[in-house]
Amino acid sequence: PDNYWYWELLGTYYGRTHQYAEAISVYEKMVNQFPSRTDILFSLMGLYENAGEFRKGLDVLERIEVIEGESLQGGLQRFQFYLEMNNVDSAYLAIRPNVEWIIENMSENVSNITELNAVRGLCSRALADMPDNLKIHYRNALSQFQAGDREAGFAAIDAGIARISAGSNPVDAAKLYTLRGDLFYSDGDMGKAFQSYEKALEYNPADNMTANNYAYFLSLDRRDLKMAERLSRKTIQEEPMNATYLDTYAWILFNQKRYKDALEYILKAVQCIDEPSPDVMEHCGDIYFMNGNSEEAMRFWHQAIELNSTSKTIEQKIIQKKYIEE
Repeated sequence: PDNYWYWELLGTYYGRTHQYAEAISVYEKMVNQFPSRTDILFSLMGLYENAGEFRKGLDVLERIEVIEGESLQGGLQRFQFYLEMNNVDSAYLAIRPNVEWIIENMSENVSNITELNAVRGLCSRALADMPDNLKIHYRNALSQFQAGDREAGFAAIDAGIARISAGSNPVDAAKLYTLRGDLFYSDGDMGKAFQSYEKALEYNPADNMTANNYAYFLSLDRRDLKMAERLSRKTIQEEPMNATYLDTYAWILFNQKRYKDALEYILKAVQCIDEPSPDVMEHCGDIYFMNGNSEEAMRFWHQAIELNSTSKTIEQKIIQKKYIEE
């Protein structure tokens, strides 16, 4: 009866066969017999959670913290127990010191609607407590769009933007405007999208990803190519090996009919790319064609097809053996 491993084996057997009452009885005896071993308490806490006895699980967690002290992991476990008990306020208080990190972590690991709704509920509760927190406004907006509620998503963005002040973190403010721009662009509202990107770059001029996307969308719309070139040039100056940024810059030069310069940068993009991209391959073919090299153009267009290009014109380019503007 004093052999820890015999008790452990018996408790494990009961747990694995879902005989939770028997397993809990074994581990409670082990706690009394080996009071300094927190591994037993962790196992017992897990058993109470599996058995749906969340209040008793919380009691065990408190016993663990008496021995080991409070921790972020303990706060997360307490948060989970309270959520299971539908006690959102207590769940929130358990993680309040680390709520930004937890919301971000939960948002990036959502795998089902239950988890998504937990993120939405937590964001709502956190914003009631910290209405000026732009990071949480951003995550709140994302969660609404993920849930398919576009109206609530745009309202969440607007609520965050309304909270921007002189003391706000400019990076967080920029992210709200970038998200707004991406969503307007996906809706086909170019005017509002471009206005949003401009505001984002006002707040965070160092955001190369937003600058690149804005420049590329301008080039697709063949609008304000000088500004697009300026934005794109800055990104490749700061990240000269970034294939996406090189491709954007090459495509802007192409739209300016600077075909020789465009070829230089698209070839750099092809050299720097980690995984072949159908868009980059097609752009390379287009640029080769406009430089009078139809053989290389055909080679890259075929590569784009092999990479499952979704281009509306790629097949016609190959059939007609010439560049076709979308």
